[in-house]
Amino acid sequence: MTLLGWLGVPLLPGIAITIGVCGLYTALGGLWADTISDTVQFVLMCVTLAFCVPMAIDWVGGWSFLESLPRRPDGGTEFLTFTGGLGPWVLLSWAMAGSTVLVEPAFYQRVFAARDDPSITRALLLGIVLWASYDWLVVIIGLVARAAVEQGMIATDLVGKEALLEVAVQVLPIGLRGVMIGGIISAAMSSVDSYALLASGNLVYDILQRQLKRPLSDRALMWATRGGVVVVLAFSMAVGLAFDRMREAWQFMAAILGAVVLVPALAALFVNPRRRTGLWGAIGGALGLVGYWLTVRSFGHEDPDQEEWMLSIATPLGRLDLWESSGVVMGIALSLLGMLAAGRVYRRDPPGPATPPPGFAEAARRAREACGPAASREPHASASQETES
Repeated sequence: MTLLGWLGVPLLPGIAITIGVCGLYTALGGLWADTISDTVQFVLMCVTLAFCVPMAIDWVGGWSFLESLPRRPDGGTEFLTFTGGLGPWVLLSWAMAGSTVLVEPAFYQRVFAARDDPSITRALLLGIVLWASYDWLVVIIGLVARAAVEQGMIATDLVGKEALLEVAVQVLPIGLRGVMIGGIISAAMSSVDSYALLASGNLVYDILQRQLKRPLSDRALMWATRGGVVVVLAFSMAVGLAFDRMREAWQFMAAILGAVVLVPALAALFVNPRRRTGLWGAIGGALGLVGYWLTVRSFGHEDPDQEEWMLSIATPLGRLDLWESSGVVMGIALSLLGMLAAGRVYRRDPPGPATPPPGFAEAARRAREACGPAASREPHASASQETES
């Protein structure tokens, strides 16, 4: 059961209302509305977990609930092992998917809009602590749910995606239960509005202006970005309905980012490659990712326990299980090979970025003037000042 199903809201109308609300305040308020709403939503998420976790632990009998978790034949607890019972290939896949934080678009958006470098450092350090704590608390809720199943306190047919909601409903009183539901909805909305604004900016600034080959006025950019938010949300709703689980949607997004963007972006930041190598790196990663997915789907089978497609291959060293979520590893490898091959083919090209978008130099000049006389005299004004202006 999903949250919408538990609330008695039909799936399609519920999704439409949610993205409609996100689209309205994001289109009208832009980055400022996105940032303020994300702050409120994150506080709501943390407050609800702060209430839920201690009550859930007390509900299953205190920390001794860890003894109720399933045991392996050797007596160890599978959930508390270093690898969590996962093989090296699966761990590598998750590590590669997690590395996409290095090209996370929302991260770069916040960094380049910051007031100064110390603000970036403080926010980064605080964000690491907050998100790590939030993830740990959510994992504890999952362990509580599994222990409750073993003790017969909740239904044995409970699936993983329902654990958080089921535990919250069982342990929280009526008022806090509503706050918890608000926190779960906030967790989804905080991602919807941020990525809608980011994708709309990509459409307008990186695609539309380049195709028009001329800079748009501020008013035209504003209305084009608002229209882009609507287009992005409608497209995202259609794509999202293709996934049954949030984990699958996240893995899909992380695989695309890792295979197409990770290697070219990091190379541009640290290596200064030839101009056309990034394009071929992205093409190689995309082809490798799609080819891997098609192979697993065509010749593999769906694992009922993991609820994921896999392909088993017999090798001299034993059986090799290729999971669908491991496509990011193949994509990153082929993206790197694509860049290296393009570097050999286009070795006579000059290094550095391609031609900047129309109006970039003029916008940078206006940004320096807006920052004051000191910034105008400084030829190398910081990127954060220009972007903020």
